[in-house]
Amino acid sequence: EMIIEMIQIGGGAALSGPVTWPLAANLIARQQGNFKYSFMNLLKTSGVRVAFSGCLPYSSYKLCGIGIQRGVQTPVISYINQYHQNMNESVKFGVSGLISGLIGGLVVTPIEQFKISMANGQFKNMQATKSYFLSNMTGVKALFSGAKITILRNMLYDSVNAILYNKAIKVSYIDKTNATHMAIINACAGVLTAIIDYPLDVFKTRIQSHTIELYGASPPPSTLVNISSSSKNISILKLCRHMIQTEGISSLYHGLESKLGLYFAVWFVYGIAYSTIGNAIIYAKR
Repeated sequence: EMIIEMIQIGGGAALSGPVTWPLAANLIARQQGNFKYSFMNLLKTSGVRVAFSGCLPYSSYKLCGIGIQRGVQTPVISYINQYHQNMNESVKFGVSGLISGLIGGLVVTPIEQFKISMANGQFKNMQATKSYFLSNMTGVKALFSGAKITILRNMLYDSVNAILYNKAIKVSYIDKTNATHMAIINACAGVLTAIIDYPLDVFKTRIQSHTIELYGASPPPSTLVNISSSSKNISILKLCRHMIQTEGISSLYHGLESKLGLYFAVWFVYGIAYSTIGNAIIYAKR
């Protein structure tokens, strides 16, 4: 059963990335204050290759992110159920989320950096991106820029999402073989969690969007000079205070509506794929 569960998780995660890329590209632009971005306009004016720049690392991020989140939580919860049966349900799911978030945050940090660098057009293609980040130790260090905030965001997201999702499954008596049920319950849990962790996601995007400048030969942008104790170390608290002082508290939620739309779509697609793959496996075994 666990093998089937892993196949369902992997298949659903793999499909969710390419399908939702236009929404993800829109979100990245909004989080940086670019409200003029339009995926369809970019597609018309610059072609498919430019419009889908960043789709591959984004899809890899979704595969690894969701795969690790649900893939780690499944055996952790199974272990807790076996050896710690008296543990509170919410604590159980929260612990599984913290563990998956810690592992997943570390794994997806470089993938996130690739995604943002490509989406922002900082490199002309994937080969140029790889050449910068993997050619020397400075590039490798740059690849893990924002690791702390990514891990923190993932731990918060995974723990809250695990509690909401599993509680909803238990309370609502959701049928996991029903594609509509799984799509709605996953989408709702994803959207509610996205609201909670959103400021951390904005900080992560801001930091990783300036990685090339921070690790390059040119001085860091003026917007970052006062919030970094060194050219390569940005304080999250200082970044938060700087954004509130210069852009207002609403800047912490720039693009929230785009994130909610994206996460609803991601988890809706995942829920349908998860259920459909499971039903297909059950049918094939008969």
